[in-house]
Amino acid sequence: MKLKSLMLIAATFLLSVVSMAQTSYNNNYFGVTFSGGAVTTATAPNDARTSMNYDYISENSNVRQVVDVRLIDHDINVDLSSSNFYADQDNARGVVVSRSTGTYQGHPFTYTFTKITPTDGTAPYSVRRRYIIVGPRETIWIMQTSLMTFDDQALWENFENTLNIK
Repeated sequence: MKLKSLMLIAATFLLSVVSMAQTSYNNNYFGVTFSGGAVTTATAPNDARTSMNYDYISENSNVRQVVDVRLIDHDINVDLSSSNFYADQDNARGVVVSRSTGTYQGHPFTYTFTKITPTDGTAPYSVRRRYIIVGPRETIWIMQTSLMTFDDQALWENFENTLNIK
């Protein structure tokens, strides 16, 4: 009986620690649950200065998660050709391990899982990305980065499955 009580207390403590590490975030574009703590924001134009990126970033000791809302100054196709275009551009610097396409909440997306080995001697890492085309002038990209030595699959599934596009 004592062992069951101790196990129950330990499980409750573990669940409370895990839930404390998560952060729910909502704005006019999306709602999501990050696996890390406080959410920081950054705003910057893309290199061509044809869009603005609004990044929402959260980290923990194992992963960095980002939701990037990109508002574009011209119309793009609301189909897989646009999400594939972004995926092709971003994944040119690594080895794409898996790639898929589909729809998420009625919006076309391209998913990639890329392994990157930097040439500067820093540790190899992986990046999971889902490029979602919300409308002709709006995209939402969700990304998760972690060291290749860390199995981030469960954190990614929680992150991507909690995204709610508004």
